[in-house]
Amino acid sequence: MKNDDTVARGLAQAESTKTIEVGRGVLADSGRILADTLLAGGRPALLVADERTWAAAGAAVEERLRRAGARLAEPMVFPGSPTLYASYDNCEEIRERLRETGALGVAVGSGTVNDLVKLASGELRQPYAVVATAASMDGYTGFGAPMTRGGLKITMPCPAPLAVIFDLDVAAAAPRPMAASGYGDLSAKIPAGADWMYADALGVEAIHPLAWELVQGGVREALAQPGELAAGVPEAYEGLCSGLVMSGLAMQVARGTRPASGAEHYFSHLWELDHLGAELDPPLSHGFKVAIGTLAMTSFHERFLARDLAGLDVDAAVGRWPSWEEIERDIRGTMSGPLIDKGINETREKYVDADALRVRIDRLVESWPRLRSRLRDQLMPAERSMSITEIADLLRQYDFSHQRRLSFEYIVFGGLNDTPAHAKAIIRLLQGLDCRVNLITFHPIPNISLHGANRETMERFRDELTRHGVFTTIRASRGQDIFAACGLLSTAKQKADVQE
Repeated sequence: MKNDDTVARGLAQAESTKTIEVGRGVLADSGRILADTLLAGGRPALLVADERTWAAAGAAVEERLRRAGARLAEPMVFPGSPTLYASYDNCEEIRERLRETGALGVAVGSGTVNDLVKLASGELRQPYAVVATAASMDGYTGFGAPMTRGGLKITMPCPAPLAVIFDLDVAAAAPRPMAASGYGDLSAKIPAGADWMYADALGVEAIHPLAWELVQGGVREALAQPGELAAGVPEAYEGLCSGLVMSGLAMQVARGTRPASGAEHYFSHLWELDHLGAELDPPLSHGFKVAIGTLAMTSFHERFLARDLAGLDVDAAVGRWPSWEEIERDIRGTMSGPLIDKGINETREKYVDADALRVRIDRLVESWPRLRSRLRDQLMPAERSMSITEIADLLRQYDFSHQRRLSFEYIVFGGLNDTPAHAKAIIRLLQGLDCRVNLITFHPIPNISLHGANRETMERFRDELTRHGVFTTIRASRGQDIFAACGLLSTAKQKADVQE
């Protein structure tokens, strides 16, 4: 794995996991790795898999353990169809087999197999190891196991594995939807990182530097090869597999789930509490649900970053904050069955009263200029990878003479980027490029304090560019009377039309 020093520091601070092996061909060395770590005390190993994961890696692990001289209990191989479910009765079956044989568990599989062996081993207060077979989720090295018990899916506390073995060739050969699920789970780390920045700035939970580096240090690189992942290229899986494993390790280091999940995970948690997609075979994956949450939250962040909080009416915001009694009534009126108590307990744990809310809002407003810049770097890092100056330099290397004129779109915000100094900066940037600039007036958006430049300012800006040889037009405004922005009708206007 890359960043071996960071990984080593993570393992040194982790609560449970002490060995991680990710790479091509590491399955061939699984016997020695397990013998030197999990089985060093001489206890037998109980391999747990389903028929699919046994064929993918289980039989090979068993053979390698025999060669290493390890003692083996009779393996537990669940049917491949229907898909094995993370239900507590399956966990109990594994736990009793471990107890009867005196063995230590070796999970050979992905999320469900790992969670079952993790919880069964945790209830016996003994370590276990996992041989991963798919890059499908980030729970391999995470503590806790999502489990269905009494009709309710909850995360039950238990330690992470002592050792993790992740062969890239095995991961690349797994069904593609499993890698897509893992890709969705890993992509969530970007908005989750933004949420952690908010929590850090508001004094809720400080960023843990090592945990942050374990997750965020390689996440964009890991997500950069979707085509190669879909094609099953083993080398492309190093980033994805390592990123998923590092997420769990970071949770161990930080002693919490903050490094790996944010608000986007609540979409998945709520749907899983309601058993959404559980009737499918295979069930709708955690990663797919998280991916929907990720899209929703990145959209939220994009809208929120456009806000100027300097004029925020804090008193009005605090005044609209519901009391705990109001929230509890809403939960009881919305949820049913065992979800009610679960919803109340988890919401109550995170609820803050109006006074605490005021403190947080005040901190947010005070820190907003710097925080907004950090958030933009986290969520929209294109400027860091290639600046606008570098893009202009790159464009100068191409011959556009036999094509349509190169065009740039410039959205003009009143009082923000509409001064002569901004015009001069554009002139310098585009010097030597045969191009045109389209000036676009920003259309007001309800509840957003930004506004467009007036006509006089737009014409003055255009004339300044034109005078210096930059062909410039002012794009005709369409739909401003109906709050249109980039072709989209505002929700506010739609609601008004409906009410009429």
